[in-house]
Amino acid sequence: MIFVIGSGPAGVACAFALLTKGLKVTMLDAGIEIEPERSMMIEDLRNTPPETWSDDRLSFMKAAISSSLRGVPLKYAYGSDFPYRETGRFIPMQTDRFGACPSLAKGGLSTVWGAAILPYRDDDLKDWPISSADLATHYKALSSIMPVAAYHDDLERFFPINAREPIDGLQVSGQTTRFLSRLEENKESLNAKGLWFGHSRLAVRSNDIGQDKGCIYCGLCMYGCPLKAIYSSAFSVEALPNDRFTYVGDVVVERVEEKGEGVKIIGCSRRTGEKIVYDGSRVYLAAGVLSTTGILLRSLGAYDKDLVLMDSQYFLAPLLRYESAPVEKNLHTLSQIFMEIWDENISRYTVHLQLYSFNELYLQAIRRMLRIGYPLFKSVILKEIGRLFVVQGYLHSNESAKVHVRLMKNESARSAFGDVLQVKSESNPKIKETVNRILLKLGSCRKELRAVPLSPAATLAVPGRGFHIGGTFPMRERPEGFESDRLGRPPGFKRVHAVDSTVFPSIPATTITYSAMANAHRIGSEYDQT
Repeated sequence: MIFVIGSGPAGVACAFALLTKGLKVTMLDAGIEIEPERSMMIEDLRNTPPETWSDDRLSFMKAAISSSLRGVPLKYAYGSDFPYRETGRFIPMQTDRFGACPSLAKGGLSTVWGAAILPYRDDDLKDWPISSADLATHYKALSSIMPVAAYHDDLERFFPINAREPIDGLQVSGQTTRFLSRLEENKESLNAKGLWFGHSRLAVRSNDIGQDKGCIYCGLCMYGCPLKAIYSSAFSVEALPNDRFTYVGDVVVERVEEKGEGVKIIGCSRRTGEKIVYDGSRVYLAAGVLSTTGILLRSLGAYDKDLVLMDSQYFLAPLLRYESAPVEKNLHTLSQIFMEIWDENISRYTVHLQLYSFNELYLQAIRRMLRIGYPLFKSVILKEIGRLFVVQGYLHSNESAKVHVRLMKNESARSAFGDVLQVKSESNPKIKETVNRILLKLGSCRKELRAVPLSPAATLAVPGRGFHIGGTFPMRERPEGFESDRLGRPPGFKRVHAVDSTVFPSIPATTITYSAMANAHRIGSEYDQT
């Protein structure tokens, strides 16, 4: 039996590849799901017209989310914290300036992600043992299980869409339509300055497919899509062929062992704590970088071993347009525009920016900032809010902070496995300089953009906060020490593969989940019985 550990995007992509080869797969997963009563309220919304969705009916989704100039502290799913539950027991962490967290949810962090998808470029993969061409067919294969909303535009010169035709993009807001029109008018000048742009690409169902409804532009994306049009790998778990696929929830894996021509998987029941052992022919670890790293270190007996976790630095900055545009209630609130910057004076790698138009959480952030002064400026704010975009940016990991990870034995910790993951970030003062240069770059394009970044309000997140992390067991052509081969096999293993971002040699700035899925699909596709 072949086992896949974890139901997040990489686990599902790997399982899909193995199943396509005609193999039988069992997926082991902690499997935490949303509360039944909350699920019933979501189904109630799905089965009633959107015009009947009153504020009272939506309050269960919105109550837990707050925003500030630093963004949303923790993104909930339909008002629930289920994506983050019980990690303190099974993946306890001691952190110092680190913003990411693991998940034991069915679907992992795809239950709360922003659905942005953009492939990697060879210029950003110079330290990888594979190229973008090695991933291309696997990006395309993913469109069989994940919707791709995209437009044919200038970004295709650098980032092929790699999806089955026909493709269809999501409708953009009026704000975005006006901004894109302005960008198109000045495309040559912007391109000459190293700034390229296009519509965002999103893992969102843009049209109805059978009984599944496409996006209806209800503006609830940040809280959770009532129609489930935003992709979650939990949906794929339900859709994989059940004649050859078995999903087992309630399992948390502690470690793995190779025995002769097979593998042994040791874990426990999440609910009862009872020890569970599985025997199989091969195992693919896709539990998320923090969980997968812990499993591998336990399996190798490598306690107190310092590993480097790589992060793609995340930052936020308001961008104020010269002209206002009416804000709409009927829109999607995911990223609407992608911008890429190539400028050697800023970075040796791609700088990736995601632009967001109006979102009601902006008003909440402004209220929190102004406090009792908000009523004095409310009318002006409501009139001018249509000028505001929020820029969410990422840097390549080679120009971001490094994070040190150690698995430490700690019998006194409230941990199921008697250990704790210590995660400590290393400061990198050059990051602030790089981000300042990016903002200056946008400012230098203010004539073409007819917009200016509000640099004093920009915020740098702590490492890990953007959840673009990985690389503790990086793939190498000739692996040494705590490195993996091209199939994600760490030292001493022949039948144990890590397939999530744990094996990324670096983290490019463009979106991580899409490439984690493609690489996991590649490794699963290269299954060899020997």
